[in-house]
Amino acid sequence: MAWNSFNNKSGKQPYEIKSIGPGAPVAQNPGFAGKPYRDMWDIERAYREGFQKVTWVTRCIDAIAGNQARLPIILRKENSRDGEILIGRRALNNPLIEILNTKSNIGENAFIFRYRLTSQLLMSSRGAFIEKIRGRDGRIMALNLLPPQHTAPIPDPKTFVSGFEVAMPTGEKIILKPNDVLWIRRPHPLDPYLSLTPMESAGIAIEIENLAKVYNRNYLLND
Repeated sequence: MAWNSFNNKSGKQPYEIKSIGPGAPVAQNPGFAGKPYRDMWDIERAYREGFQKVTWVTRCIDAIAGNQARLPIILRKENSRDGEILIGRRALNNPLIEILNTKSNIGENAFIFRYRLTSQLLMSSRGAFIEKIRGRDGRIMALNLLPPQHTAPIPDPKTFVSGFEVAMPTGEKIILKPNDVLWIRRPHPLDPYLSLTPMESAGIAIEIENLAKVYNRNYLLND
């Protein structure tokens, strides 16, 4: 948005590391390697001044997230778009069917989880981060959404991402392994470590509407 300044991470430093190709920011600036990759986009402000205050933003996000969350999750053989739909025992053997259609974690049913997931994808320039909760046998038992404003990928010149840093409310920072986090994002045309959010292009329109509402309100209050 106009008030969400964007930090250009393409870098102007000379190319030094090209282990993962010159297109990734870590290849252009070695200083990004091993450190949380953050941008200046403020998702909390986008929520406060966009989703909370602008009617058409609220309606768009609510409609997209609600329609997606109502669709049932199905499994296809070999994860192919045209593969056979697995039903009965073959589907029940996969715990993700129940997690994504019934109850995703101890505090959320599947509808709420998927609604929040889509909403974050529409507002977050880092994408959405899903933590896998495993049982003793290693199978996934639940899925938790990590706060995107406090989660950041750690670029690696060989494996692309070496982990995910999560800032806890206590100030402590923990590192989650790549295998324990699903990173979902809308492809960004310029930066593979960021996600594309439509609220960036709508930022000026959102800001103008907020200012117009405040102006009209003050005009009426002052008679």
